[in-house]
Amino acid sequence: MMKTCHGLSHVFIHTPVRQDSMVIMDALATCVQTAMDAALKAARPEGGRRITVEMLDDKLVGCRIGFDREGMRLFFSGDDYSRDLFFEAVDRMHLDLTHLFPYA
Repeated sequence: MMKTCHGLSHVFIHTPVRQDSMVIMDALATCVQTAMDAALKAARPEGGRRITVEMLDDKLVGCRIGFDREGMRLFFSGDDYSRDLFFEAVDRMHLDLTHLFPYA
């Protein structure tokens, strides 16, 4: 199995069914990551900073994000750089936060 940036350094698969499902999940994750990277790149303003899914993954590891539907408020706990990076990515992709957190 090919190693990817999804953090797969070792994979032990014992049955063909599990192997097939793992390959499908890896392909879907790669497809979603590629689509998000393309959307972030296309929406990058002139002179704006480069944002990738891998950057978001690295910077948002220690952060907690929550959404209060009744108050329509977003809660973010983490450092300022990670918060700014998250909101800049959300703005670039024109995401509606009510759809981003559907079960909050």
